[in-house]
Amino acid sequence: QCSETPLCFVNCHLAAHQDAVKARNADFLEICSELRLGLKQIDLTNQFCNVFWFGDLNYRIDLSRPETMQLIAENNWAALYDKDQLRQEMANGSCFSGFKEVPPTFPPNLLFSTGHH
Repeated sequence: QCSETPLCFVNCHLAAHQDAVKARNADFLEICSELRLGLKQIDLTNQFCNVFWFGDLNYRIDLSRPETMQLIAENNWAALYDKDQLRQEMANGSCFSGFKEVPPTFPPNLLFSTGHH
């Protein structure tokens, strides 16, 4: 709590891999329904004025690696953001409903393959 404002900070690690979007969404929903803080009968996202969600959420960019690398080379963050899985899932109401995310202004972090730079 900050002054009279109740705050909640959640740190988590959601399901990994490009094709695990539904598993990540399910992880988020499970945390919301099972984690009980404060007023145990109320979902954590509805009992605090602000909920800050951190961690390795593992949402990816929904493009092939060559397409992603090309947009990074062009510093085309807007095009990358348009293909961001988290943004897409938030827009269709599958997860993080009511949350706000600041658009990134930096390149995505990538896993590198052996022999690639």
